[in-house]
Amino acid sequence: MSVEQLLWVLFALLGLILLLLNRLRKTNLESVSLLLSSRKSILVILAICSAAVAVVAAITSIGLKQLKHHQFNQLEEVIGSVLDTADAGLDEWKQGWQSKVDAIALDPAFQHFSYVLIESEHSKEGLLANPALESLRQSVDNYRTVFDDLGFFIISRDRINIASMRDENLGEINVITRHYPHLLNRVFEGETVVIPPIRPEIVLDGMLQNSVKSAHSTMFIAAPIKNGDGLVVAILTLRMDPEREFAQLLKGARIGKTGETYLVSRSGYMISPSKFEDDLVRLGLLEPEQSSVLNIRLQVPSYTRERPDWTESGYAIIAKSSGSNFQGYLDYRGVSVVGAWHWDKDLEVGLVSEIDHEEVMQGYLQFRDVVLLVLGSALAFCIILFVLVFALVRKINLRLSESKQELERQVEQRTYELQEREKTPLGSL
Repeated sequence: MSVEQLLWVLFALLGLILLLLNRLRKTNLESVSLLLSSRKSILVILAICSAAVAVVAAITSIGLKQLKHHQFNQLEEVIGSVLDTADAGLDEWKQGWQSKVDAIALDPAFQHFSYVLIESEHSKEGLLANPALESLRQSVDNYRTVFDDLGFFIISRDRINIASMRDENLGEINVITRHYPHLLNRVFEGETVVIPPIRPEIVLDGMLQNSVKSAHSTMFIAAPIKNGDGLVVAILTLRMDPEREFAQLLKGARIGKTGETYLVSRSGYMISPSKFEDDLVRLGLLEPEQSSVLNIRLQVPSYTRERPDWTESGYAIIAKSSGSNFQGYLDYRGVSVVGAWHWDKDLEVGLVSEIDHEEVMQGYLQFRDVVLLVLGSALAFCIILFVLVFALVRKINLRLSESKQELERQVEQRTYELQEREKTPLGSL
């Protein structure tokens, strides 16, 4: 039954109650007393009042459900807008880095020294002995202070590092090949591609990358290096810090106190820093000072099962699908959340936006409690008034009954006296 139908029922019951009150107003006190003292009349009045209360309760329940539904619809729109904004921000961010890497790749001096290295021996010793390597490093170094990148690679078609800011990885298979070979293939086909975060294999900024506590992540923007005929002969990659890049990018993509938006790899790992790293440390999911990037999977924490279940958003991301859940599901902290997610085919990352279910429900529950308090108070007032009226009626009935009995006693007494007088002879008076 709809709210409109329930309102018509309520109006009918209220009309019946008003009609009853109007009839009672035109009736004398004794008749009212007799009417209200009737068990059948009391049951009828109680039934009408109970029906009115039931209808009001039904209307309130339906109204609260519609309010909750409307609130979650609005939340769905807001989170959808947050995802769209974050996705647009990712596109702009990629275009910005694409302009930077293209500026280097198209630099004449850079191209000249790159061609020299491409045509030279690709062993580590041969590359280090080639003076073009140092000239190339100086050419790239002119851009680094402006672009704020962490380093670069030039990768040959056989996936060998033929140039880098460091000597350790020269002449070796590039690390990207072991994680995202298909993305390198796209670059060799002429695209500029973002390589999602991976664990680096060398010492970076004085920190051992294979150390659990100090493990960092690294990511790249990769652009093709073309020869005079327009053929891709090598790849230039610029190294970036995903924590710094994504933390700034997604900082504003949050709603409420517990809302957060983060990026997820195709294998279900977080590739942007979590807002709740302190909580993750307390839960034992991270060590102190450890980053959540590439260390937290979107799985519900489990201390009894060897293989934790994926969160709903995590399961969708590894399936490369988009969706939402505004009924509530457990996130990577084990906290009930609502949210939406989107798989970016171009960047090959998932974008997730969530907020704690408790925070979403807080406003609704406060409003619901106020409504229930008002209705409960009104119902209590009606019950008290009903009890007082019937107590008053009972008292009136009692007094009327006592008055009637007293009147009957007096009538009987007078009748008896009159009868006694009639029996007494006149002469004896």
